[in-house]
Amino acid sequence: MFQKQNKKSKVKLYVRRVFITDDVEDLMPDYLQFISGIVDSEDLPLNVSREILQQNKMIESIRKSLVKKTIETFETLKEDPEKYKTFYDQFAKNIKLGICEDPKNKDKLSPLLMFHTNKADTQKTLDEYVENMQENQPGIYYITGENKQSVSISPFIEKLNKKGFEVLYFTDPLGEYLTQHLSTYKDKKLMCITRSDLDLGDTEDEKEKLKQLSEEYKDLCDNMKNVLGDTVEKVTVSNRVTDSPCCLVSSQFGWTANMERILKAQALQTNMEHASIMTKKTMEINTEHKIIKGLFERFKKTPETCKDIIYLLFESAVLDSGFTLQQPRDFTKRIHNIISVTLNPEDDDLEDELDSNEEVLEDSTQNGESKMEEID
Repeated sequence: MFQKQNKKSKVKLYVRRVFITDDVEDLMPDYLQFISGIVDSEDLPLNVSREILQQNKMIESIRKSLVKKTIETFETLKEDPEKYKTFYDQFAKNIKLGICEDPKNKDKLSPLLMFHTNKADTQKTLDEYVENMQENQPGIYYITGENKQSVSISPFIEKLNKKGFEVLYFTDPLGEYLTQHLSTYKDKKLMCITRSDLDLGDTEDEKEKLKQLSEEYKDLCDNMKNVLGDTVEKVTVSNRVTDSPCCLVSSQFGWTANMERILKAQALQTNMEHASIMTKKTMEINTEHKIIKGLFERFKKTPETCKDIIYLLFESAVLDSGFTLQQPRDFTKRIHNIISVTLNPEDDDLEDELDSNEEVLEDSTQNGESKMEEID
């Protein structure tokens, strides 16, 4: 700022240099590029080029101050739920992106997040979730998916609903990347309910019962693993599903079903077929379900007739758990065979057609496949 004195009129004239630009990468991070305004500073050098100005230490100081003031504005806006909801609906992605890209302000941005849950029609903050947690709840449960409707009926949420635990719905694609940078919140661990290492806070009696069932169904689980081959890493007894016969879970460091869907949708993705093979899944069976009980009884009598049932259970678990079938045609043929036998149990001409379909299925199955057993 310069000052000039006019002796005749005795009026002070102030002249200010203004630096105007639409490119504010040096003043605001990418996730706050929707912010616009005017920065007034008297400490910036004036008679320098833009390149020298970008290297000035005052730019970094201004940047920190702008980010701090912006986040404080968000926090003030949060005090009005209606206004904040309108704001969050428009700029939720920016806040999530900020947590991923700005670790210094992650703790300030995290309380601004809001999610739908299995216990509320409206979105909840993480603070509200933690406040309503049960005493025996090991951590903050969440599930990722394409939309609210699909995750709300997921088999992974059945046991948690019965225990009364609240589950956050991460239905935004950024939710998958968000959890890689936000592993805990207020000393509470974020736990994905579709992974194999899930802690449901079971009592000692429940753990002992699971151990006994695992021993009882060990031979069936081993046989299912042999039938399915490399499509699964292992088959175990589940403690997370109560209404579904089985489900397919990801390993601790593997891709979730939603992450696979996102990566496959990338225009420049490569080697996804090989990557999906490397990401092993674990099949969990519900020993309380009548289908698994029936399969167990048949396995003890005639194990060689269980292959088709095992394949159908696996393929239905793939779809129910949000994954994609590698050979959907094989699955539909098995379903068509079952429907044909059920609708025409006394049709002798149907046998030749079924045999023809079974030969096609045998050729397309990795470990071979038994012919479709007779359905009572």
